[in-house]
Amino acid sequence: MEKTSTGRFSLPALKFDHLYRLTDKTGILEHSFFAIPDKNHGYTTDDNARALQVCLRWGKCISNREKLIDTYLKFLILAKKDNGFFNDLKPDLQWKNCSNPLGEHFGRAMYALAEIANEDIDEKRRKTADLTFQQMSGLIDLTLSQRTLANLIAAFYHRQKTAKNFSEIKEKTKNLADFLIQKKQSFSDSNWHWFEEILSYDNGRLPSALIYAYKILGKKPYLKVALETLDFLLETTFDRQKDYFSFPGNKSWFTKDGKRVLYGQQPVEAGSTVEACCLAFEVTREKQYYHFAKKALAWYHGENILDVSLVDKETGGVKDGIDTAGVNPNQGAESILSYLIAYHSFKKVQL
Repeated sequence: MEKTSTGRFSLPALKFDHLYRLTDKTGILEHSFFAIPDKNHGYTTDDNARALQVCLRWGKCISNREKLIDTYLKFLILAKKDNGFFNDLKPDLQWKNCSNPLGEHFGRAMYALAEIANEDIDEKRRKTADLTFQQMSGLIDLTLSQRTLANLIAAFYHRQKTAKNFSEIKEKTKNLADFLIQKKQSFSDSNWHWFEEILSYDNGRLPSALIYAYKILGKKPYLKVALETLDFLLETTFDRQKDYFSFPGNKSWFTKDGKRVLYGQQPVEAGSTVEACCLAFEVTREKQYYHFAKKALAWYHGENILDVSLVDKETGGVKDGIDTAGVNPNQGAESILSYLIAYHSFKKVQL
């Protein structure tokens, strides 16, 4: 499917080949040269956490699932340090110095650990993930990044089903969600309804967090702000005239008072938009969110500014974004993982 229109868009056959191709005995490699795994750049905690989530969510669709779960879980455990998680593992299997072990990769690792502790898999793996989560939970109050906090709230949503101390989860969720609300109030005005003064990357993660907070605590103000900010994100990034998403480019993020840059668009942005819209649709049953989830997924398949699909039907990989020279032909871990997670989110709510 090189080009598509949403009216005719249907989920294509899914391949996990590139996930397997990028994974070795250490973990999933961060980069590739075209579709060939590139060991020169090593591995990240970010990607291995996402890869673990892919295996958990897709279940028996994944070949050698238990082996892959063990590989990715082992990576997270090795990344664990007293002050957080290291993120970058070099090709020689030495960790790079990590200036912020409580960065966004911390939130993603905790999110993945919370999911595995709640999955219907063997007790040994669940207990390992649960213990690791508990060991790191004392650091949660030290985190400041909005996206880290957003992933932690999502982690609490999964933890609530199995954790012994639900009142503690509710308290921590409230604290983190209130922090996001405060950020939104600080940066918003009549024309800008967002948590920061820029739209950068993985933006859908932020309203998603407040939807999770609403699902945990049942407080409607969280849902109200979640939908207000999600609506702003959709209005800002969806080109109604051309009927496709045009996400902020990483060449220069979209600032509150600035001009949007069209190039440098990344798959992770489409993925987080799909996830946020699917969550909003689950909670509200408003069809507009289903429509936008479908449109964001269609971005991968050619409904974008280049009118070209980023999904490689032969390799099963996803190209790394839209640049000034065209589609980036490399097929790294973040791209395929964002797609597999987004695909699963949409499949869950598909009408």
